[in-house]
Amino acid sequence: MNCALAIERSFQGDDGVFVGLFRAPEQQSICQLQEALRFYKNQPLERVGVYRRALAFSRVPRPIRRLFWWSTLNVSGFKRAKRFGTFGLTSYGALGAESLHPISPLTTTLTFGPISATGDVVVKLIYDHRVLDGAYVARRLRDIDETLQGAILDELRDGPFPERVQPPSSSAIPAPISLKLHRPGEIDTPAEIRPREDCSPPGHAI
Repeated sequence: MNCALAIERSFQGDDGVFVGLFRAPEQQSICQLQEALRFYKNQPLERVGVYRRALAFSRVPRPIRRLFWWSTLNVSGFKRAKRFGTFGLTSYGALGAESLHPISPLTTTLTFGPISATGDVVVKLIYDHRVLDGAYVARRLRDIDETLQGAILDELRDGPFPERVQPPSSSAIPAPISLKLHRPGEIDTPAEIRPREDCSPPGHAI
C-alpha cells in the first residue's frame, strides 16, 4: 500500500502541488512518517527523486504524457500503485479550510479539515462508487476511528520520540470520533466522520 500525499511547494516563484509517495505507511512508525513528511516539505526539489522526475516529465510533449498517464492508470495495477499510490491524502486543515470534494485519479482519497480548540475535526473518505460500496467505506472509517483511538494513541503516549518530535500531552489527544456516512448517489461520494459532541479535549496534529 502506498500513500500519495499532495504537498504545496514553490517552484520558480510560483506555488505548485507536488506529490510525495509514502511506501507501506502502515509498516512505519509515526516518527518515520514525520521524517518523510519533513523531507518532502523542506528538501530542495531537485534532491527529491519523485519531484525531479515529475518536473522532467512535465517537459515531455503533451500527447506522450497523456498516453503515459492512460497506460499507467489502465494497463497495470502494479505500475499504477507504484507511480500514483494506492490512495490519496490531502488537507487544507493547516490553512483553516476544508476540502469539499477533492478530485483524484485514485479510487480513494482521505482528507480532513482544521482541528478546532475543542478537538472537533471532519475527516472525509472520498471514494469512487463504481469501485467501492458505501458499506465498505463505512467500515474503513470505523477502522480509522479504532486505529486513532488504539494503536496511534498508544504510540503517541508511549514514544519514544526524537527531540524534534514531541508527543502530545494526554489533554491534547484528539476526541473520540463517531461515524457519519453520506451517500447522495454520485459517482464519487464523500463519507465523513465527526467527533462526538460529549468529548471536548483539544486536538493535536503532527
